[in-house]
Amino acid sequence: MITKDDLKNYKGDKRSKEFRLMKEEFASQNVVNGLGDVIENITKATGIKSLVDKVSDALGVDCGCDERREKLNNLLPRGRKQLRCMTDQEHNTYGEFMQTRKAGRLEKDEVKYLMGLYAKIYNRTWRKVRCTQCALASRVKEALSDLDKTYNNHKQ
Repeated sequence: MITKDDLKNYKGDKRSKEFRLMKEEFASQNVVNGLGDVIENITKATGIKSLVDKVSDALGVDCGCDERREKLNNLLPRGRKQLRCMTDQEHNTYGEFMQTRKAGRLEKDEVKYLMGLYAKIYNRTWRKVRCTQCALASRVKEALSDLDKTYNNHKQ
């Protein structure tokens, strides 16, 4: 687990790949997926979580916090919510796309395909992008991540 102090006290070059990977791991640790994660962060900050953990350890019972957090995250998710799964045709086409795509660079027609598929599955449309390379930094990267998860969870 990487902390803010680890990033702050990093002795190497902060432009290095190692530091960038540390920052990405730190950011992924603090992702809020929904209401359950928000409540968990509040209970950690106020000290309630540590008190509940001590009491439940002393009694030898599970408090059920993890299950409750997951239920709340599913009930009220944050941000993007998948509306439907990929069809078999979309799954096959996206699989071919994944095998042929180049890391960090997409052609205009690839971005168009990607954002169209994302709009169908997540019901979220995007305005047109002038520069595909600039778009990779945020929206396309987000769509790729979400579609990769959807692809990997296909009919499991």
